[in-house]
Amino acid sequence: MTSVLPAAILLDQDGTIIDSEPIWDEVEFDLTRELGGTLTPEIRETFIGGPLSVTARTIIELTGTAVSQEEIEHEIVERVASTIEERGVRWLPGVADFLARMRSAGLPIAVVTASYHRIADAVMADAPVEGITLMVAGDDVEHPKPDPAGYRLAAERLGVDPQRCVAVEDSFPGMCAAVGAGARTIMVPGMQRVELAEGVSRVNALADIDLELLARVMSGECVDLARVPA
Repeated sequence: MTSVLPAAILLDQDGTIIDSEPIWDEVEFDLTRELGGTLTPEIRETFIGGPLSVTARTIIELTGTAVSQEEIEHEIVERVASTIEERGVRWLPGVADFLARMRSAGLPIAVVTASYHRIADAVMADAPVEGITLMVAGDDVEHPKPDPAGYRLAAERLGVDPQRCVAVEDSFPGMCAAVGAGARTIMVPGMQRVELAEGVSRVNALADIDLELLARVMSGECVDLARVPA
């Protein structure tokens, strides 16, 4: 089995290992309202996993504000990071066990997130266990998710081929980024309904991802363990 295990695990952050989407929700709804506009749940869902620049431009369109895109991006980042620091990180169920299993198997773990370092650093400061090898944030690359640059950079920094990695994601932009980088990709449940790209596997939770499943995915098998309503 060990001969077909991935060279590394590439993990998304928001919605995959931490329950941060409610914070993003709160910040983006509040900021849009303060600037004189209305953000609908349908529009907010399109922000999930995507670049902050798109969120900021949409808020400008919804409000007609004279505040610049850069100022809106900065305000969102500061509010999200400050909220995480004040309330603590809400790690999703099974994250600590998952990280421990991967670490015990000797698999390097990189967190690849569209969130900027200001947010990601606050999250990593409260990691439940040691074992995360490195982190690539949205402001480490010119083009964040859905562009594959973040995943390619993480693989490069780990010294491995992205095609020998398994990426774990929850959003459509994240899936596109991971697949675009050539990584074997596993989706976990998130706030978005995501139609799987060809060859992408799906599980019910991080607890489903063990060494046997990783070996199956690396061998080219497309695994779907999710309980999809009829």
